[in-house]
Amino acid sequence: VLNVVASVTREGDRVLCFRRKAEIVAGGLWEFPGGKVCPSESARAALRRELLEELGTVPSIRRFLLRRPTVVDARVIDIAFLETVFGNPSRLPATSTDHDRIEWVTVDRLGGLPWAEPDVPMVRRIQRSGNRFQTGRKHRSRAPGTAQSAL
Repeated sequence: VLNVVASVTREGDRVLCFRRKAEIVAGGLWEFPGGKVCPSESARAALRRELLEELGTVPSIRRFLLRRPTVVDARVIDIAFLETVFGNPSRLPATSTDHDRIEWVTVDRLGGLPWAEPDVPMVRRIQRSGNRFQTGRKHRSRAPGTAQSAL
């Protein structure tokens, strides 16, 4: 099981989306930025570290949104999505070490982008939520042995 965190930033009907560079794993697919959680590292600490490394900036981390395990190439990726806010427009990322595009995408266009498989449940949650995110809940997993509790 690979524990991962991801940042979800929403402003009105727009969501900040990132496309992975072609030369890296899942290249050309869209995702919410983040990365691996190191042993004994909290989800919030991991997200801060990963965003600083990838984007050179760190948003305010608001709350847990969703946690969902996904099987990708016979490996379980247990991804936790956290709501983030960059606040000041000058803090918005302009470049990324892992992404070749950073775009605000309207909720109605999200489903038209090719998304990395682990991010698809969050995209669907956003599309269903309308004007508000719904806080994630504990759920039953199809993947055995993955954590089910909120962060």
